Amino acid sequence: MSTHVLTAAPRTASKQRRPTAGMLELLETYADLLVALGFIASYCPPLMRSFWVDEAGTYWMACKGHLAAIQRTSHWPGQSILYAVITSFFCFDGSPVRDTLLRVPALLGAAAACYFLYRFAEDAFGAGAGRIAAILFAFNPSTVEFATEARPYTLAMAAVVASCWTLYRWANSRGRPWLVSYVISSTLVFYFHYMFSPIFVAQAVFLLYELLLKRRFRRSGELLAGYLAIALLVIPIVPHMLLLLREAHTMAFELKPSAAVLAGVLVPPVLAVGLFASALLVHLAWPHASGPGTRLSPTLSAMLLAWWSAGPLLLFVVSSTTSMQAFAERYLSYSGLALVLLLTYAGYSVFGRRIGLIWALVAMLLTTGNVLRLAGARQPGKTELGPFMRVIRDESVNAGADLPPVLYESALGESNFYDWRSGNSPNSYLYDPFVAYPMKNRLVPLPFGLSPDVEHHVEHLMESDLKFRNKVILVIHNPFWIPWFVERFEKAGFVDRITQPNAFFYVMVFERRAGREGH
Repeated sequence: MSTHVLTAAPRTASKQRRPTAGMLELLETYADLLVALGFIASYCPPLMRSFWVDEAGTYWMACKGHLAAIQRTSHWPGQSILYAVITSFFCFDGSPVRDTLLRVPALLGAAAACYFLYRFAEDAFGAGAGRIAAILFAFNPSTVEFATEARPYTLAMAAVVASCWTLYRWANSRGRPWLVSYVISSTLVFYFHYMFSPIFVAQAVFLLYELLLKRRFRRSGELLAGYLAIALLVIPIVPHMLLLLREAHTMAFELKPSAAVLAGVLVPPVLAVGLFASALLVHLAWPHASGPGTRLSPTLSAMLLAWWSAGPLLLFVVSSTTSMQAFAERYLSYSGLALVLLLTYAGYSVFGRRIGLIWALVAMLLTTGNVLRLAGARQPGKTELGPFMRVIRDESVNAGADLPPVLYESALGESNFYDWRSGNSPNSYLYDPFVAYPMKNRLVPLPFGLSPDVEHHVEHLMESDLKFRNKVILVIHNPFWIPWFVERFEKAGFVDRITQPNAFFYVMVFERRAGREGH
């Protein structure tokens, strides 16, 4: 009797274990399929949208070819000359998928960043950690946004990850190939976006641990030579970097950041809630799951923590104490790369390779891949230009030669510092939406900040250029000025219709009342 009991117990335990192991194997087998479906559902809708304002700027820089891309970008502070040249090879004007094709470099940059994160996590944390890092990165809502717009951020992010990874590999091996790779990738950080340069603060922290605390000085002279090479390679874009410093006062397009905004950049709420909820679900399903117990070295911990926090804190202080208001998530997107690695380590060390992968997949389904978010992705983009451009075309269909003029409030803060009263210059990037989407209507440019000067200018137009117009279209993104325009045009005999084609733009159509024709 006792023998029967002793032999039956292991069989029961075996039966209890097998379904769990089988489920893990099944989920791991189909993980790639889930990722592929999630990628299609998350990335395709935003890739098919029209440009938003900054993407129209990319088109303006790239549409005239490679040499023109260099010339145009050289006079626009804060832009990447190298990125403008790269996108010029993807600019196919006249193609029905022109807007999507211009976003291909950003998509390739995200793929490169994902690869380097995978390799970094595998080397630093252990086998299987790379897949967790790749999923957390690819389905981070911020990654989806930056990878599907024609801007240089994902390419700069790839350079940042490559720079940190190759430095980490050089520190462990002191191999010259890793040092050469570090020099190249670090140089590209400056060329793709020099607002990402605070990453070198994190690397300095890492090297201080390596050289001073661990006293590993072997081949440190070669590292100094590598930094000299980086300095020499960056010289060609120094004038462009100085241009940004000179023009910084014209770029106060963001509000002074609050502590809550800083916290949201460091730990995006959607990502945090999704990962926490996923961890609870996984723990309920596998309460005894445990990781390999890999210990993170102090040197790597210091670099990751500085990588994650130093840049946002620095830009927060600068934006809070100076006239340069540039605390924007896109300029701090490299910080999220370190957060991905820190979260990867946490999930991998707590749950292990297989269950950690499931944790990342469930988090994807709760955040980027949830039904509500995917449905919202099919709606017009919050700042895309196509919706208000279609309103302008619809309002101009039956106008014949009397096309209504379009008053447009620039979405670029620099416009406040240029002579917008004299009209739009053909070589200006300040009203680039109408370069990307040309119209036959006359453009009447207004600056970013509507002010008393703008009031006087519009009143002058009402008494001169607009006096005999039967229809006028106004595109504006500051709703606080809507009542003023309504009152002013009503006094001139117009009635108004207001539409909001997306979250950012308002289109106001003013038409003269019957019996008050202008001519």
